[in-house]
This record gives sequence, C-alpha cells and structure tokens, in this order.
Amino acid sequence: MSIRIAIPEDSLQIATIHLESWRSAYQGIIPSAYINRITLEARLAHWEKEIASGALDVYVKVDRLDRVLGWMATGPDREHPEDRSVAEIQAIYVSPMHTGQGIGRELIDHVIPLLQSAGRSRVVLWVLERNAPALSFYRQLGFAEEPVKTTTIERGGAELVELKLERLITSPLSMAP
Repeated sequence: MSIRIAIPEDSLQIATIHLESWRSAYQGIIPSAYINRITLEARLAHWEKEIASGALDVYVKVDRLDRVLGWMATGPDREHPEDRSVAEIQAIYVSPMHTGQGIGRELIDHVIPLLQSAGRSRVVLWVLERNAPALSFYRQLGFAEEPVKTTTIERGGAELVELKLERLITSPLSMAP
C-alpha cells in the first residue's frame, strides 16, 4: 500500500469515496434531502476537472491492487491565497469501509513534510462543529482546540457552524500531542 499523487484514472474512485463519506459522516448533521441530491456524476465531473487542472494537490492512499482507500486535497488557504506560509487541507475522506484503519493519519503524515518543504509553516482546515469524530481526529493530530474562525453556512435549509482549525507544521507531525 502506498500514497501517491492522484491521476485522472482515480477520479471515479475519489468521487465514489467522496459521496459515500458524505452519506456516512454527515448523516444526522446535514439534511438527508440535501445529501441525497448529490450525484456520483456531479462528484465525478468535479474531481475530473480538479485533477486535470492541477489547482489542488490530490493524494490517494491505494492498496496493492491500486484501489483508492482514501484521499486528501490540499492547496492554498482559500481565504488568504496570497499567504504562501499557509496551506489548507481542503478535503480528506476515507472510504467508509476503511475508516478507523489509520488511513487519514497516513495521508496527513505523508503530506505535512511536503508542505513543510514547500515553505508552509501552518495548515488550516474547515470542519463542521457537529462532526465530533472529525474534530477528535484533527485534535489528536495537533490542530488547535480553539478555532481561528467560525462561520455559519446553510446546507439544505439547515444552518451549520463551520470551524476553521489551524496547526503549526514547523515541527514534525509525529511530535504532535
């Protein structure tokens, strides 16, 4: 098993994991009617475009048969793209069939040194306040307890609070508490 940069042929597996993860992780958080309107075709079109554009760095964790088990997309901080010291984890998803196996941590452990070598000193991400498993995961990896920003978004008629978390990456991830 290894981690590599995504290629166009990974788009379908990335889109499938994205959709399945939303249906699993956000059940009871985001209205089902909203989630059920998201189609595999729409996710596939999105990820084909993203991977082809190269605007984000998309990494995939694959098994021995090159099947995608999880993936992560990073890029500049969407709020402050001019700040080259900050990277943003714009998405990280693991197949619901493979959660709890350390794949998310492996992806982050793989990418943090790459961000460091590119001159990044901080990494940020957005997470829904009600997504307790994700919050716990990020905090175990050294993301700050207190968000650097909080905002309210609307999805399917529900108001949801998003937290922007930050982690300094000037020290190796393995040193995180």
